[in-house]
Amino acid sequence: MNKRKEMASFTEEILKSLDDSEGERLIARFLKSNPDLVFWAFINLGGHTHYVVPDFGIGKALFCDFLLLQSFSGGWNVHFIELEPVRDPLYNKDRTPSRRLRIAQKQIADWRRYVATNEASLRNQLADAAKPKYCLQSKEISEEPASFSGHRLRDIYTYVDYHYHIIIGRRSDLSDDKNFYRSSSYEHDAIDIVSYDRLVEVAKRLDNIRSKKQT
Repeated sequence: MNKRKEMASFTEEILKSLDDSEGERLIARFLKSNPDLVFWAFINLGGHTHYVVPDFGIGKALFCDFLLLQSFSGGWNVHFIELEPVRDPLYNKDRTPSRRLRIAQKQIADWRRYVATNEASLRNQLADAAKPKYCLQSKEISEEPASFSGHRLRDIYTYVDYHYHIIIGRRSDLSDDKNFYRSSSYEHDAIDIVSYDRLVEVAKRLDNIRSKKQT
């Protein structure tokens, strides 16, 4: 029998990890063991090759908790993800960003500066990190990451679209006005701020897919 079938559902597992998490380390370990949950939380259907790289170093002094890579016919999508504590609020009572959210926003500002000033070097880092062991496809792929149409991630002339995400807190802690501030952060700062409940939604979808395959 498949080992996964003997285990609890994705939903049960992630909810337990979230309930047991004081900070972000426990849930980070769980997500490293279940990279599909991270990938499908931020990537749309389609694309060619898909990678989930944990603990990616950006230059020599910066790093993100997860790097997501998706090739498509016109280039690549690159997603940098920062994990913050499960139980920390997103906003203070006066609707200003919480301390941990401010720290995460500053980190993303640092990542953006690095991308703007060191993109050629960064592309080499991205390509070096895109190892077959981090690829979600089951079929054999090349050591040199490229889309099916031949767009190599390392090539400076390949189009790359960069995205930035923060995962922090739980949806139940957000009032309507604070959720509005969270949603509007993408329009104003181009930062996608989400709660861990987005990953729970992905877990439910994957469980539903698995259930249909078993029937």
